[in-house]
Amino acid sequence: MLIAAICMAIVSVNELFTFNASTISMEVHTYGAYLVENDTATWLGFTVKALCFAAICAISTVLMLVNIFLYKRRETQLSILYAQYPLILGGAGYGVYYVWSMSNIFDEVIAESNLAVLTAVPSWSLALPVVALVMNFLATRGVAADIALLRSVDRIR
Repeated sequence: MLIAAICMAIVSVNELFTFNASTISMEVHTYGAYLVENDTATWLGFTVKALCFAAICAISTVLMLVNIFLYKRRETQLSILYAQYPLILGGAGYGVYYVWSMSNIFDEVIAESNLAVLTAVPSWSLALPVVALVMNFLATRGVAADIALLRSVDRIR
């Protein structure tokens, strides 16, 4: 659970994507985007999409961290782990939508500047929600195994 929380925390602060044209580039972060033109960075400001994506990442991270300390209430821990699946998958899907919408904005900027060369470079942090999903699955299996073990011990008594 700790590794999954760290992965989601890194996603919420790291760069997600970089779009490049010949003289203009755009860096997409969870908290907004920067338009870099001739070594001058212009912050495009907070957008609702960026804030929603940051909120999803933050909620997921906080839930995972809180869930670590619920080790005495395993059923509650398991239900929170099950609730994490749609949250992580929804966050990853919303992140893809957010990057796609920022690429459309960058396409408009390129069209205004009459530039045609475009490269899109994803960041390694885009793979971290998948790692968090796998770690969440492993934590779910571990907690379910603990519950089964405790039930079998109670039957023996």
